[in-house]
Amino acid sequence: MFSIKVDNLDPFLDATSLFTEFINDEICLKFSPSTFSMIARYQCPTFFAMLFMPHPLFVEYSVDRNHISRISLRCFRNALLEGQSYSSMSIHLREPQNTILFKFEPSILITSRGSQITFSAVPREEIIIREEVCFVKFV
Repeated sequence: MFSIKVDNLDPFLDATSLFTEFINDEICLKFSPSTFSMIARYQCPTFFAMLFMPHPLFVEYSVDRNHISRISLRCFRNALLEGQSYSSMSIHLREPQNTILFKFEPSILITSRGSQITFSAVPREEIIIREEVCFVKFV
């Protein structure tokens, strides 16, 4: 089961704006049963920026297992910017197609909009977990 919905896009937009200040390429999105995380690596391999968003910040949050996807930060930010005028966003994971679908829903008479981003799954051997902190090896 994978179902996520948020009514306030500002934390996502703020985080991606901050990350674009020092990250050029990719970020990892980590979905777990208890939290959603954005993980970015600075140019130095020992510096990681992480944003944790616990499920109480979401209108709907149902994730039954851990999943980590590596995506383009630019594509993610562009999708959020295109959908920022909508009142809510749903995230759907399509693992067989390696895509994450962002569906933006209006509050009134605007038609809904969708954005799709291709992700690459992070191989298990690239994930290092140390005391509640998840590090992802960026290549």
